[in-house]
Amino acid sequence: MMDARKRLLAVLSDVAPDLAVALWNDRDVRELPRNIREAICDALGLEAARRGLDANEQPNAYGRELDELAAALGLASSSANAPCHGAIAAPGVGPAGSCLGGDGGRPSCRGGGETRSR
Repeated sequence: MMDARKRLLAVLSDVAPDLAVALWNDRDVRELPRNIREAICDALGLEAARRGLDANEQPNAYGRELDELAAALGLASSSANAPCHGAIAAPGVGPAGSCLGGDGGRPSCRGGGETRSR
């Protein structure tokens, strides 16, 4: 989990510095309040849509890394459109549980329960 935290800090420092500060103050990602983890998930989804897809709108290496970081947030859902815990895919056509499974490519990391193991 520490490696995921370090990598999240690096990514968030570029894409959402305010969220990086929130993460900096906690030792474990899953100790963050749910609304902060959801905001991080949203930021990761937006970054994945911006830089995490190849020319065929399939996840590239960075997109797959963002997906792993999203999974480390410990969010889970029974909803097909929320939250981050599945593969990041093309905007608007994400699989169940995808950060990008929301409306029209807008990340959807809301709703559902939480999970402690992955």
